Amino acid sequence: MSGFSCCSVLTAILAIALAIFVARKLYPRRAIPTENWEGRYTFTYDHLVRPSSLEEIVSTVKEVNERGGELKVVGAGHSWSDIASPRDVMMTLSSYTGIVKVNRKTKEITAKGGTLVSEINEELEKHGLGLSVIPSISSGTIAGTIATATHSTGINYGNIPSYVVELEIVSGTGIVYRANRHSNSEIFNASLVSLGMLGIITEITIQCESAYNLHEVVTLEKAEDVVDRVFDVIKSADHVKLWFEINSGMVQVYRMNRTQESCRNQVIHWVETIRVWILEISAFFMSRFPRVNTVLSPLMVASGRFLPIRDQINYPPYVFNIPFDLPRHPESEYSVPIEQTKDKLIEFMKIAKHYMTKMAFNLAIEIRFVKADHIWMSSAQGRDSAFFTCLTYNPVDEMFMKFIEEVRQLLDGRPHWGKLMLTDTEKHLKPKYPNWDDFLRVRNQMDPKRIFRNEYLERVFPSIYASTAKEL
Repeated sequence: MSGFSCCSVLTAILAIALAIFVARKLYPRRAIPTENWEGRYTFTYDHLVRPSSLEEIVSTVKEVNERGGELKVVGAGHSWSDIASPRDVMMTLSSYTGIVKVNRKTKEITAKGGTLVSEINEELEKHGLGLSVIPSISSGTIAGTIATATHSTGINYGNIPSYVVELEIVSGTGIVYRANRHSNSEIFNASLVSLGMLGIITEITIQCESAYNLHEVVTLEKAEDVVDRVFDVIKSADHVKLWFEINSGMVQVYRMNRTQESCRNQVIHWVETIRVWILEISAFFMSRFPRVNTVLSPLMVASGRFLPIRDQINYPPYVFNIPFDLPRHPESEYSVPIEQTKDKLIEFMKIAKHYMTKMAFNLAIEIRFVKADHIWMSSAQGRDSAFFTCLTYNPVDEMFMKFIEEVRQLLDGRPHWGKLMLTDTEKHLKPKYPNWDDFLRVRNQMDPKRIFRNEYLERVFPSIYASTAKEL
C-alpha cells in the first residue's frame, strides 16, 4: 500500500479516533453558537441579546419592530442550513430554559423554548414518562426542533411537532399568543413548523406516554436484498432505520421495538463512540486516498460478519440518539411518499454509484420513515413518508454539489428545512404543500414588517422577502 502497511493505517485511524474523543470531552461546543453545525455559515450580527424572561423577549421584539430591524433566534446551532443565520440582532434562549410543569395525569410536559430535548428526556424519566419519538440528536432546543419539522423514525409515529398540543409564541409585533387546536388554531397550525418566520416560540406543551424501553437489533445485510423487500423491512419493527454504505454494498438495518422488559446488553457509550469514530475516519481515509479502499472497505464489510449483531434493550434516548458527536459533514434530506420508496431507492443507488466512478466518493444514505400529519409546512403533511438523507465525509466540492442537485431532481420531494437546500425556492416548493398560501397568510398577520427575515428566507421565499430591504 505505497510504502505503509495496513497495520499502520489502522493504528493511525485508532489514534485519531481516540484523540478526537478526548478533545470532544475536554472542549465541548459553546452554549452560544457562532456558526451553523457544519461550519458552512458564520453567524454575524450587530447585537446579541440573551433574555431570561418573557418580558425581555417581548421588549426586544417591539424595539426591533419599531426601528424596522431584523431579529433571528439561534438555538443550539445544529443545522446544516443557514435557516437561523442573523444579520442584525441575534437572540439566544440559552437563559430562557427549564421545565415549566409535568402533568402525569394527561402525560404532558411543558418546557420553555430554549430547553434542550435532552433535558426534557431527563425530566420525563423522573416521572415515569417518555417522548413517543426522539430525534437522532437531542442537543437541540425544543423550539428549533419543531420549527424545522425534525423527526425520528417509525412508520406509525409522526415527527416531533405532531406531538405538540399547545404553544406560546411572541409575534413580530410583540403580541403573546397561546395557541392550540381549539384556540388560535390557525396560528397553531402555522407555528408547529414555522421556519422561524412567524415569531419566537417561548413555551411548548408536548403529549408524552408512559415510559418504555426499546429492544434494538442491528444487522448487516446485502443492499440488493433490502431494496427488493424494503416494504416488508419497513414494517418489520416499530421503528426501522436503514444505513446504506455505498462503498461496501451493504446496509445496516436498525430494528427497534417497544418493550417493558428491563435493560440488558446496553451499548457502553464511550466504547460505541470510539467504534463509530473509527468507522467514520476509515470512511474519510477511503475518500481521500482511493487506494486505501482495497484494504479498508473489505475490512469494514467483514467486520459486520464476525462482530456480534447488536442486540440490546435500553432507555429510548440511548437508542434513538446517535451516541457520539458526528464529524462535520454536509447533509441533505428529502421526503417522498412511502409508496415511492423502492423505485426512488433503486434510482438513487444508480446515481450514487455513477458518481463514485468519477471520483473517490465516500457516500452514506440514511432512510427513515414517518407517519403522515396535518401540519401545514411539515415534510410529512398528508402522506406517510420515507426520508432520504445523503451525506459524505469528502471535502465539499463542485462534484458533491452536482450530485446533491441531481438527487433533488430525482426525488422531487419535500426538503428538511434545517438541512442543505441548494436550489429550492417557492417556485419548486409551493405545489408540494397544499396549505402554502394559508401559512403565508398567517405569516403576514404575525410579522407584517418581516423582522424575522434573513438571507435564507430571502432565497427560499423571494416573493415575500426579496424586496424587503428596499421597502424598509
